[in-house]
Amino acid sequence: MPHKARKPCAYHGCSYLVNARYCSEHAKAEAVRYNRYGRHHERDKYYGQPWKRICAAFIREAVTDAKAEATHYNRFNRDRQRDKYYGRTWKQIRTAFNR
Repeated sequence: MPHKARKPCAYHGCSYLVNARYCSEHAKAEAVRYNRYGRHHERDKYYGQPWKRICAAFIREAVTDAKAEATHYNRFNRDRQRDKYYGRTWKQIRTAFNR
């Protein structure tokens, strides 16, 4: 099967034939231009170290909360099963749990 035909570099005035969009010389210049003018600068603030620290802290807190909630839920169900076995009513269980 034949290879795809090469096309001229997309940089204005360059006629070098390439398989990609730009030749190696103009690809770097185009990346710089895109980063300077093409990207939204508000989004750049979400890629720095302070943002990564905030995300990590949020995830740590969420995981800790989830673990605490799971522990609370497991304890509650364990106590509920035990109390059901010993014959306590649901009202007695709730009052003991809310203390």
